[in-house]
Amino acid sequence: MAANNMVNPAVDPDMEDELFAREVEQVKAWWRDSRWRFTKRPFTAEQIVSKRGHLPIEYPSNVQAKKLWGILEERFKNKDASYTYGCLEPTMLTQMAKYLDTVYVSGWQSSSTASSSDEPGPDLADYPYTTVPNKVGHLFMAQLFHDRKQRQERLSTPRDQRGKLPNVDYLRPIIADADTGHGGRGGHPHRGPGAGDEEVRAHGGEGVGADQRAHQPAGGDSGAGGYHG
Repeated sequence: MAANNMVNPAVDPDMEDELFAREVEQVKAWWRDSRWRFTKRPFTAEQIVSKRGHLPIEYPSNVQAKKLWGILEERFKNKDASYTYGCLEPTMLTQMAKYLDTVYVSGWQSSSTASSSDEPGPDLADYPYTTVPNKVGHLFMAQLFHDRKQRQERLSTPRDQRGKLPNVDYLRPIIADADTGHGGRGGHPHRGPGAGDEEVRAHGGEGVGADQRAHQPAGGDSGAGGYHG
């Protein structure tokens, strides 16, 4: 009786296949974008869509990755780079947003100031693998807060006075230190970064970790929009 009372409408196979084909074409159209011109994938759009659920989900990191790509493409065309440095906490973040178009989160800095083990560790990733993703999540929540706060202030100000208020882009893309890609890389996309910075040096050549980086376009493909070192 219980099974008979359950509402499970029959699915039309033709409609199911039509929806599948439409989603596959959307993925293929996205892959044809110039952003992926150097990317080679060992999987097909059909394989990706077949493993999706029915509820479309867009992560903040996807939005920020697209924004970061636009910034870096423009910099590349002008033979320039996006200069930034390691951000430690929200106050620093708000000041960086006024003058820089990207924010970097250093693994070494995070291990020295925000490690869950309270033990500072140098590169190569001598700290819990959740350290940088947690710091990225902390800073991203601060970005969202200040963005909401600024918008509320502006919309509550009369239009004739609104032009005098500052309009800071607090949602600067975050580039997270992914070290050499082990462990913490998978934790980044859900925390809101625009990309990850992955080391390409041999482990024996890894240093303390630079606080200043110059980010240029990468051809990598990842959930966070492209990892590069």
